Parts: sequence; C-alpha cells; structure tokens
Amino acid sequence: MSSSLSSNALQSQSSTSLQQLVRHQLLHHFSQLPKTLHHTLVVDPTTVASLSSALNLSDLLQYNVALIEKLFLKRQPFPQMGVIYLIAASESSVERMLEDWDLATNKGRKMYKEAYVWFSGRASDAIMTKIKSSRILPHIQQLKELNLEYLPLEAQLFSFRDESDLLKLYRQGLEENQRKDYVLLCAEKLASVFATLGDVPLIRYQKDSSLCALMAEATKAKVNVLARYNSQLRKAPNKTICLIVDRSNDPLAPLTHEFTYQAMAYDLLKIGSDMVYTFKSANSDEERQVLLNEQDPVWVRYRHKLIVPDVRDALKEEATEFKNSNADLSSGSFTKDSASTRKLGKIMHRLPDYQRTTQLYSLHLTMINDMMKIFDENRLAHVALQEQNMTVNQDEEGHKLSNILPKLGPLFRENVPDDIKLRLILLYLITQGMTAKNQDRLFKVAKLDEEEDPKRIVDNLAKIGVNTDKKPVFGKLKSLIMGVGKSKKKDFAEMLTLCRFQPKVKEMLDDLLNNKLSTNEYPYFDPPSSAFSFDTKGLGSGNRGPADSLTLDAPDLSVSRSKRKRPSWVDKKKKTANVAEKEELSTNTVPTSEYKVVVFVVGGATWSEARSVYEATQDSGVPCYMGSTSMLTPKSFLEKLEELDI
Repeated sequence: MSSSLSSNALQSQSSTSLQQLVRHQLLHHFSQLPKTLHHTLVVDPTTVASLSSALNLSDLLQYNVALIEKLFLKRQPFPQMGVIYLIAASESSVERMLEDWDLATNKGRKMYKEAYVWFSGRASDAIMTKIKSSRILPHIQQLKELNLEYLPLEAQLFSFRDESDLLKLYRQGLEENQRKDYVLLCAEKLASVFATLGDVPLIRYQKDSSLCALMAEATKAKVNVLARYNSQLRKAPNKTICLIVDRSNDPLAPLTHEFTYQAMAYDLLKIGSDMVYTFKSANSDEERQVLLNEQDPVWVRYRHKLIVPDVRDALKEEATEFKNSNADLSSGSFTKDSASTRKLGKIMHRLPDYQRTTQLYSLHLTMINDMMKIFDENRLAHVALQEQNMTVNQDEEGHKLSNILPKLGPLFRENVPDDIKLRLILLYLITQGMTAKNQDRLFKVAKLDEEEDPKRIVDNLAKIGVNTDKKPVFGKLKSLIMGVGKSKKKDFAEMLTLCRFQPKVKEMLDDLLNNKLSTNEYPYFDPPSSAFSFDTKGLGSGNRGPADSLTLDAPDLSVSRSKRKRPSWVDKKKKTANVAEKEELSTNTVPTSEYKVVVFVVGGATWSEARSVYEATQDSGVPCYMGSTSMLTPKSFLEKLEELDI
C-alpha cells in the first residue's frame, strides 16, 4: 500500500464489505502518520471493537504502531513516542485524554511527545472548547472525525451494540425529550454508515411508527450535514435505499426458534453480544472462550445453513475428508528415521495449519452436538412445530389453522423450560389474540413461575407497539418449503416443517427489490423528484464471486452430497492442510452494484433477519445490509421486555 490513499481511492475499492471498507478507511489514516516516529494507539470501549473487527496487530506494525492500550487503564509514559487517541468524542473519554497531558496529575512526567486525536464521530462545540483550553492543544498534530460510530459485525451487518436500547426508547417514565435525544444519537451513528458506503440514501420508513418517522427525519438531516463537507457524498447518485423499521414491524422473529446454524447457536448456546462463545471442553471443567467471527472460515461457510442435515452431516464429511487427505499428519507415523529431512521440513511447515483446522472442526462439531442435545432435551421439534403453525397460520399439511390451544396443552405439561413456554404463549397471543382475562388462565395452565410475573412481559409488548388483544399478526410462509414433506430424506423433510416462517424483513426486501414495496406502509421521507426503481437486470448471482456464506435456502434434494461444493483443500492430495487457504471456505464476497439497500431496525435485530439480508443479496445481486441498535436473541429480547417497567 502506498504511503497515502486519497478519499477517491477509498471509494473506488472493489469490496463493498463493511468490514473491508472500514479497514481501508483506517489504513488510510494510519498511512498519514509520520514514519520517523513510533506510536502508541489508545482506544476506549467504544472504538476497540470497531478496530479489532477490521485490523490486527500486524496491520498496525507497518505504520510504526508499537503498542495498543486502553484509555481508562493506567498506562506507562512514553515521552519519546507519539500517541494516537482513537476514541469517542464523549465527555468521559475526552476528560481522560486530557488527564494524560496534565503534569500535576502525572507528577510532572510527560506521557507522550505529540498527539493525534481521531474521534469516531462528531465532536460537540463544548468538547472542542475544552480541548482548546487544555494543555494538549500545542501537542496535537492531527484532529479528525472519522465517522466510524458503528460496529461492523460482518460483511453486511452492523450494530451500535447498545444492550439498553429498548429502555432508552420505551421504558416506563421515559420523557419524550430523552427518547428524542437517543433517536438523534442513533441517527448520527447511522449517518456514519453512509459516509463509509459513500452514499446519500433515499429514506423510507415504517409509517405506523412515530419513532421511525423521527429516525428517518433525523438521519436525513445528519447525512445532509456530512454531505455539506464531503464532495464525494454530494456527487453520489441517489441509488441507495435506507429502510427504517422498529421492533413492532415483526414481533414474531425474536420469539420463533430458527434452525440455521448461527441463529440456533445464539439461541441455545452461551454466546455473548461480543460474539464470544463460552464453553467447557470435553476433558476439563475449565471454561474456554472462542470468537465466532469472519476470521473463522468454518463458521462463515455454514452459519446460514440448516443445522440438519446441511451443517451436521456436511461438517462430519468435511472433517473426515480433511483427516484422510492429511493422513501423513494425522497418523503421527512420520519419524526422523523414516523420512528425509526435506520431507520432514514440508510436514512441519504444514503442521500449524493442520492443527488449527482440526481445532476448528472439533469446535464446530462439539457445538452442533451440544445444540442437538438441547434440541432433544427441550422437545424443540414439538415446540417448533406449533410455533411454525401459529406464525404462518397453517398446519404442517398446509391447512388453515383452527383452534391450536389444545395442541399447546401437552407442551405446557411436559418438561419444557419456562422461557420456551413463555415464547409459545407470546406467539399465541400475537398471532391469535386473547382477552386479558383469558391470558391469566393461560398462564396458570402453563404453570409459569408467578414470581417471574409473565403478565408483565405481555403488557410490555404494548409499550413497543405490539397489541395482543387486537388484530392477529402472521408471518409469511416460505413457498420453498411446501410440498417437500414427500422427500425420501426424512430428517431433512422434518426439519423443513420447522422452518416455514420467514422474517418480515425478507418479505420487505423481496418487495423492495422488485419495486413492489407499498409506499403507503413504507413511505419516503422527502420523496425523490422522479419515481425510483431498481433495475436489477443482469445483477444475478452470476456476476458475483464465491458466495458460500450467502447460501441459506434448502439445497436441491436432487443433487447428491458428493456434488456439493467443497473446501479448496479437497482433491489437492496432501498438498496443504491450510483452511486459511480461504478462497472458497470463508470468502464472503459482497457484489458491487450502483444500487444498495440498508435496513435499519430500531430496538434490535435478530440473527434470522440478518440471514435474510444475505439471502436477498444472493437473490438480487444488489448489496443489502442490515443494522440495528443491538442484536437480539430470544433470551435477551425477553429480558429487555421484562425491564421496561422496572
């Protein structure tokens, strides 16, 4: 990479992966640092996640960044080094930065030689005034606003990672000006996404939500401010749509069990909002942690596929093929006496990659086994069948649903955890409706713990715009599923009956990309002067690179497993053990197009909805992205609802 990179060059990058765009943006700024000075990079809790999602230490070393430290921890002085503050323009972070340059605080010691201040977002006038009157001012060599106020979780997924988002939007006693301030903050962060994409979007929003209308207005204003100072944005064609909805738009998705790998894992396993999976190894009670992100090629390859049979069976097959193709490593039969020095050298060169790949397969096979164990223990096949029947208003035979309550009764009496019973009840109330008096009876039949006060969670649904005693809400049926029950592959056919529900986001994207999305339900904020439409002719999947991670629909049952696309090491006999030879196994190529779509969910998005965005991209060839204030799991959604009236 050259020593400098212009903004034009940044915008011309062929990748439209959010993580790659953020990577190019950060490397551009690091390339402008003086090469004669070593630097310490200081990050705060807001920026550390964005940095780690896009760059690693080896990237930074080439720009003389010798050390990465956390702003709020005690740090050693390096008076001969420069310091880069990559921090939020918040009062707490700025105050702590200024303390580094207060000689009294540091007992007369100088912490750093000079400072490069990079704010992730816009600094207020009050913050700038505070900096101007401080001791740091003569030492500042750069002061930038990077417009990087979001976390790129994946190539097409971003989040603000605000786990208190519903509280800031709907909690009891919340004043309107507090809610408005939070929406304005979210709008500023969302505008920074469009600064990264280099687009000024046309904004559409959920009409029956005053929250979305406010968010649309604020986002438009924030993007216009950015465009005023950015010629790239001013010149950008208006061929990007931003669709803003809130959680009331689809209350079913956070409650319904999903059986694609990623969504199921977040539902059943101990995976935090930081994407860290915590587990105990088979041979030890000690807890281990692993990060499930884009750097794990097995995760990327399978995360949007059905757990049965796609992930379970294919992963076992891959692991076996991998072991067989590297028999000289797995057998441990090589010795100094039986092999030449040259051969031993080649083997030792392959060994680290072999060990890493083996660990990845072991990890994911263990995860799958644990998930299937929970699936059986919690009787999820029976639970999910009734969930699907309710959400699509059809039974497994395709008949319109009649009285389903008698079918829920046995599940309430069986050994099904209370949180799953509660999810069933909420789905019933949302899709079927029930008076408050009968709701109380239903809770008693389900034998839910009265101390948990399930009625409170139901009441709090109304706070986010979901009524349980009025018009029923149904999801859309996946047309792909119908008629598959006759398949000879019994396990696959049975799984498909549990996957009929389609998140509303997918339906909306399909309609939007086919120019059919209702402008009455999702109007434009500041409509374009001429009618906008997507011209996606020629943008099909044939124009894209490898997209294994984008596949999520059911595989063609007529295609044998032997014809399934396989990792790049297969059939390269003993050539390599390197899963990091990633072209096929982990490539998450996002198509390039003059069109883009960004769906933003105020109040939290689900992993099934994120999958739908990848699916829409694959179907249309138009890059689609999803963002939200946070990522929801069923557990976190119920916990957030419960907290709204505390």
